[in-house]
Amino acid sequence: LVLWILLVHPAPQPLCFSNALPFTSSAPKLLTQPHFSFTTYSLWPSGLRLASSWLSRKSPAMQRTFTILILLAYGLSQLVEGDLVSSHVFSNHKGGCGKTTILFHTSCEYALRHPEEKVLVIDSTLRGDLSELLLGGDTGAAGKQAVKAVGHLRSTTKLMMQAAAVHAAQSVHAPGSELTEAVSKLLTSKETGRSSLDLESHLVPCSDFNDKVPENLFLCPGGTGPQAAFPQPQRGPIVQTIRQALESHPDKWKVMMDTDGDQGFSDYTKIALALCDNCIIPLKTNVNDFSNRCVPMLEELWLQREQGEARARVQLVVW
Repeated sequence: LVLWILLVHPAPQPLCFSNALPFTSSAPKLLTQPHFSFTTYSLWPSGLRLASSWLSRKSPAMQRTFTILILLAYGLSQLVEGDLVSSHVFSNHKGGCGKTTILFHTSCEYALRHPEEKVLVIDSTLRGDLSELLLGGDTGAAGKQAVKAVGHLRSTTKLMMQAAAVHAAQSVHAPGSELTEAVSKLLTSKETGRSSLDLESHLVPCSDFNDKVPENLFLCPGGTGPQAAFPQPQRGPIVQTIRQALESHPDKWKVMMDTDGDQGFSDYTKIALALCDNCIIPLKTNVNDFSNRCVPMLEELWLQREQGEARARVQLVVW
């Protein structure tokens, strides 16, 4: 599996680990506690050396067989069109630290540089400032009017609610049951023939409202009204259903999520931290903000991870 990853993917993303692993003699030391390592390094060079060293000790026939298998694996991998490229959540307990602004510029720039991918921005905030920026900005209140117009049709709340409904429908499994068949028909995808989340029915193409942003940038709007309550038993199924929809989609998706700067994680922020693999923490160079907001946020994230509720690891702190 390691050799597959090293050889099939020629330009891997750096990998973050919760503990320093001795793959090389110069493995970087952790500067913080395990789950909050900001140290990022790649296994690529040392992995290639290990693979080459192992293969060189095998017979020529074994080397030829292994090479053929790798080439076949590479060929098969090219047949898979869809992919969740990566997922990042921008989070901090401190409001006004730059989460929304940095995410706005990052998503637009990434979409511009990667036209072959679809960039999905999920706005899980109550105010929806990011949604307003992406759909037109402050000029003439264009963004605010656009969010108000589309909010009744598409929103992050509606996405999460349908994800919960799809999971509930999938979990009702009684072969031959009329109730099961009736419920499944309401949520059955025409493409797959089974109950699944219709992801794109919840997304807004940003360029339809704002011609200054790339056409491959899509938004699930926030700021569309009061937020719903999603207790812990619902959050896991919601995350599972949305990730399945992204991973099984025929297109490649890059996901970025905005969150509120509350003093504690809201249900929407908890879903974002469970949905995304990486966490970006924008932070002002202020001792009070770091001690009173950022540190408690890291402690709460650690607790969420210990309880199995959060997926995200801190990848970067942006000062």
